Amino acid sequence: MSDDRTAGASYRFLTYNIHHAQGAGGLVSIGRVSRAIAGAHPGVVAINEAYRWRGFFDQTASIGTSLGMGSSFQANVVIGPTEYGNAILAREAPLVVADIRLAKRREARGLLIVEIEAPGARFRVATTHLSLHRRTRAAQIEQLAAALPLDLPLVLMGDLNCGGAELAPLRRILTAPEETPPTFPSLRPTLRVDHVMFSRHWRLLGIATVRSLASDHLPLYADLELR
Repeated sequence: MSDDRTAGASYRFLTYNIHHAQGAGGLVSIGRVSRAIAGAHPGVVAINEAYRWRGFFDQTASIGTSLGMGSSFQANVVIGPTEYGNAILAREAPLVVADIRLAKRREARGLLIVEIEAPGARFRVATTHLSLHRRTRAAQIEQLAAALPLDLPLVLMGDLNCGGAELAPLRRILTAPEETPPTFPSLRPTLRVDHVMFSRHWRLLGIATVRSLASDHLPLYADLELR
């Protein structure tokens, strides 16, 4: 792989907690999730709370097929043939760099890092879904700050279940938008829990949500340009 980068190249990164495709009214529809993502025309997608039943049904693969994207899945919770976790999709097949287990209280959590070689650039994308428990979340954030590789352009996305001062360890190594739109709950969003953060290699062009009731969260996307 070449490590050449083209300054000025821009990409749209989208993060979405799909709540296993259960949206408003309890309706489970992976097609509705796929349409919400497709409407934003992203180049890279991070997904939290994806579900698959090995050999039977795979939500991430289904979304990837509908979008024409390759995918990498990280199973955090495994019960028999069923798995639940994070995923990253991209137009160029994402190559898994690291599958890291994070500190946990009850539900297992993880950090998935992939490498993507796009036209004119090679970069890494990471996604995670952090704990609802503040003390556990603090330990997870410290793990992220220590584990994230910064030798190439990096974008971190996911449902971090917090904002503000809690993210200080990450803000020491990554840039975050001054104001992230609220994403939860999707019907009347008030909480800023989903985030896109990035290394010094990137410049933010814009950030916004997609209106959708396909999940209890809204999709959040950011347009980033290589410096």
